[in-house]
Amino acid sequence: MTFPFNPSFPAAAASSQSKRKVTEYWTNLASPYTYTVPTGVSSVRVGVMAGGGGGRQTGAAGGGGGGGGEYAEGLITVVAGDTITITIGAGGAVGTNGGSSSIVHSSATISVNAGSGATSATGAAGGTGGSGGYLRRTGGAGGTATGTQCGGGGGAPGNPYRTGPAGGTAVTNDDGGGGGGMGGRGGNATGGNGSGGGGGWGAGCNGGDVATAQGGGGGSMTAASTTSNGLGLSNEATPIIIKGDGPTIYSVPTGGGGTAQSGGGGVGSTGANGTSGGFGGGGGSIRNGAFSAGRGGMFGGGGGAGGVAGTAGRGGIGGGGGGAGAGSTAGIGGDGHAWIME
Repeated sequence: MTFPFNPSFPAAAASSQSKRKVTEYWTNLASPYTYTVPTGVSSVRVGVMAGGGGGRQTGAAGGGGGGGGEYAEGLITVVAGDTITITIGAGGAVGTNGGSSSIVHSSATISVNAGSGATSATGAAGGTGGSGGYLRRTGGAGGTATGTQCGGGGGAPGNPYRTGPAGGTAVTNDDGGGGGGMGGRGGNATGGNGSGGGGGWGAGCNGGDVATAQGGGGGSMTAASTTSNGLGLSNEATPIIIKGDGPTIYSVPTGGGGTAQSGGGGVGSTGANGTSGGFGGGGGSIRNGAFSAGRGGMFGGGGGAGGVAGTAGRGGIGGGGGGAGAGSTAGIGGDGHAWIME
């Protein structure tokens, strides 16, 4: 499928959009990168996303989810031979802020701020307050964990369509909140020993909320989830990225609803791993054994972990990591991302 570049960017960049070459930058490991403007290019359209914050790992009290990174787009006038420096922020370690990202040309700088790391039971704030560009989206906040031995879901990063949705809350002992997706918040867990589903792609396509000891299904492309014990991928599924001329094509895992746009399902009280999202958030996990919450999908937050031996999901690209309660391991934030369209 094709990444949904925002259709509202300036008209000067709109012509031949589908035929323009895209160069992408996915990790901070080789950052900063240098892009040299080729012959025949007079303007470039750019997008940049900051890293997500890590979830909180704590004692008896609950752990909040990390916040998602900020996102921005811009249009830069260039001449052949100009250089652009791209800095990609890393995802935050447990309880630590992510790294900011930027795109710098001699005539313009576009910067975005990272999601915060959670340092208490309260979900951390999403990234905000960067500068430059014509479009800017704040990252989603991590979910709050108000019960003991429970973890909030990680917030999703801002994206071309909307502010990043928040991670799900974990209200009662041993609950795990779902991670936020591109369009819907993570599911909330309120009844004890339950876990919310991951948010989906479409606006308002929230992960399933649960009020009893069960798992919420993942939100989808077009609808919020109302199901329990949602299905999805194994926790370790990894997106495959295919690069080339024109808008990038992504081959991503299916999420809890059976499509790439779905969030992962939470796990019910019988015990199993929460599932990963496609472009959605990861499902939460609960206390019965050493189970893992779902990791965030391409641009989703990780699921929170309830109980004493679980592992919260790490954030997807730009997503916040899930929080964890006593004895469980919190999720780290996802690295940022950037692209340049000639």
